[in-house]
Amino acid sequence: MSRAAWMARAVNQQPSFVMDMVVLIAILLAGTLLWTLAYQAPRRLDLAIGGDNDTHRRWDDAPFLRNFNAPEPAHPDPRVEWWTLSPGFAYRWTQDDSTIDIPGLGGGRWLLTIRASGGRPENAAAVSSWQVNDREPVPIVIVADDRYYHLPVEASAAGDLTLRIRTEPHITAADPRNLGFVLREVQLTPLNSGLRSPALAQIAWLALSVALIYAMLRWMYIARRWAVLITSAIVLVSASLLATYPFVLTVFTPTLAALAASCAAIVLVFWVGFWAMTRGSANDQSRLRISHRQFAIIALVVLAFALRLGGMLNPYARFSDHVFNANNLFKVSLGIVHLTAGLPEEAGGGNAPYPPGMYLLQLPAQLFFPSDTAARVLLVQSSVAFLDSLIAALIWRLLRRAGLGQRAALFGAALYLLPPPLLESFSIGEYANIGGQFLALPALALLALSQAERETTDGQESRQWFWYWLPLLCIGLLGHLGVMMSLLSLLGCVWLVGLGSAVTQRRTKQTAPPLFAPGLIALGGACALLAAGLIYYSAPPYLAILEERLAAEATSTAADNSSAQAVLTELVLSFLGLMKPAGRAPLPTFLVCSYLMGLALLWRRGHRHYKQHSLGALLTAWGVGFLLLQAFLLVFVASMGVRWPLFIYPALCLGAGPALAMFWRRGGSGKLVVGAVLAAVLIFGLDFWIVQIRDYHP
Repeated sequence: MSRAAWMARAVNQQPSFVMDMVVLIAILLAGTLLWTLAYQAPRRLDLAIGGDNDTHRRWDDAPFLRNFNAPEPAHPDPRVEWWTLSPGFAYRWTQDDSTIDIPGLGGGRWLLTIRASGGRPENAAAVSSWQVNDREPVPIVIVADDRYYHLPVEASAAGDLTLRIRTEPHITAADPRNLGFVLREVQLTPLNSGLRSPALAQIAWLALSVALIYAMLRWMYIARRWAVLITSAIVLVSASLLATYPFVLTVFTPTLAALAASCAAIVLVFWVGFWAMTRGSANDQSRLRISHRQFAIIALVVLAFALRLGGMLNPYARFSDHVFNANNLFKVSLGIVHLTAGLPEEAGGGNAPYPPGMYLLQLPAQLFFPSDTAARVLLVQSSVAFLDSLIAALIWRLLRRAGLGQRAALFGAALYLLPPPLLESFSIGEYANIGGQFLALPALALLALSQAERETTDGQESRQWFWYWLPLLCIGLLGHLGVMMSLLSLLGCVWLVGLGSAVTQRRTKQTAPPLFAPGLIALGGACALLAAGLIYYSAPPYLAILEERLAAEATSTAADNSSAQAVLTELVLSFLGLMKPAGRAPLPTFLVCSYLMGLALLWRRGHRHYKQHSLGALLTAWGVGFLLLQAFLLVFVASMGVRWPLFIYPALCLGAGPALAMFWRRGGSGKLVVGAVLAAVLIFGLDFWIVQIRDYHP
């Protein structure tokens, strides 16, 4: 690259306040125009109160309601579904002072239609008063029969609509709740067909989010043209959502702006730290190159964090175990560390140990959060999202240390942006599994990185890595029981690889060190397992669980009648992405194919690049370890086994990165293949995440 070309690139990539302000103002003006045009599209709100009989989802009305009773009909019997109960549709009881908030409605006149009934005995009516925004209250008499009530309304100056409902309470000894009347449906339809003014509050929230995202991109030395392209795409997507699914976005814009501000704060901390460390550097070109390398992976980590937490904070997202994890965090803060969790029947049933590793990691952050349950849920969700996002940085680091280059490392990290198995666990609330995997991966990373030291040193120094690896392995065994089993199975395969390598090199009298160190692997695994067992798993509550489970196994037959051949066939097809694993999210086929190609590439380079050879051996053991463990559990223990798609996904990204980098060097056709694979994997993950948020209901 010539000096003039480099200077032009540097000017384009280094932050320039005046130029960036001009560009940002232009983007915001264009965005305001598009958002205003989006408000001219026909829109209508149909709010199914209490649940949707078509999708069978409940609580989708919750973002719009305040001070309402829970959806009915209730279904305390898990064998009975609510939509099959009389009267055949869902509803909610209002309270004596309830509110319906419709954000981002826009200007103009609207017809508010409410389907309701009094709910009183002996056909008595409910006397109510409805107040729209700051206008005078309108008295409404809700008769006993199910009827529609129509009210012309206008949005506020900010474009929102607030309906406050005050009702004489219905007092009955049979129901201690605060009862107003029975609400079944809310509709909003426009009355005028002319131009409508946009909701100014929504425009402000969206503009703030776009401005923060643009600032983040420029702080991370993303080229101005790419920053313009990314923020323009965000403007177009938000405008299309406002035109097609407006209320899905309008209930989320304040949270979106808060999430963008949180990500900007993370980036700002990294930016200040980078400039503090490189302030004395005299070589601007070297400084620019270092900043590009560091901030590229920071951008991927922040993006992964935003995608995970943004999906969980979406008002329409539903979870199964998020409160369970918040309560476990509270128990650990009180000193209760021997936790248990009930396993489903397909996992063997009964109680099982629930190690507190993730909760211990989250304890210091409680100082910055309120002490209520909702705040603890937010703490658990945000911290687990951030920890899992850091795995992208770990993938990048491992590939860089293996000598595979910046491009291969970034490809591997980018593939971890939207992993469907992890996203499914985020939605369900399996946070301990995700956190336990984060605690286990540093031990594997150090095992891979230790090969560089063993290649260049000998004697006592060659074992120095072992004393760092042993405590990391102990920590990994206290993260999650399923992850612990997967980790031990992987280490067993690594030991076999190291043993085979040592025997082969002894026979051929090679001087190079064998792959891994089978003696140290065996010693470290035994010591870590013994330490975890003596310190934690030998507690009396866990010994009682173990005794009960052993007694049950002694009196029961095989857990699964499936043959080993059928189990292995299903596992292989699921691993290749050709079928969906039982009860779990599918793996992207393109990612698995890239992983297999990357393994072949790493093994082929083994005679020239020792570190790449050892990485290929580790990734091979990673895949074989999950296969053996899952097959053993499915055939002999339980019909579900462990959640192997979560544990194998980082290995898939590690193997796929070198394969994509190889294709990238093949010219235009190779770059086209790389773009297609990245797009296919990321679109697959994004589509899965959107569908999971939209359709999942506990």
